[in-house]
Amino acid sequence: MSRVRSFRFGPGSLESISLRMWAVPRAHYSEATSVRANANGSYTVYCGHGWDHTVDIDDRHTFFLEQPADDLERLLASAWTKHDADAAADAANELVDWALEGWTTRAHGRVNEDGLRGRGRGRARGRVRLR
Repeated sequence: MSRVRSFRFGPGSLESISLRMWAVPRAHYSEATSVRANANGSYTVYCGHGWDHTVDIDDRHTFFLEQPADDLERLLASAWTKHDADAAADAANELVDWALEGWTTRAHGRVNEDGLRGRGRGRARGRVRLR
């Protein structure tokens, strides 16, 4: 079994995003199999003020393959085990949404030094940067 899966997406909102997944090495053979997924690339956001913003996305999520905890993890597990490109696209969309959750630009309120503000979901290890 391959230890790495990569997905690229056709024309549309994910055309500049890739989803790369890899098996996380286990310290002991009895540990559950973990897989890490990384959505990476650039994404165009259309704000409510009529502007387009291109942001760089880099969001990661790690999950137990045999025990997916939610819909995102079930999609990622399907992409991993069945090479399901549709599930991979849906999962990449979800990871992009999580990365973008709560962002604002300088024109829309208080921001951090990167020009963005994000809440995340407590587990986010991703980054969003305005170009």
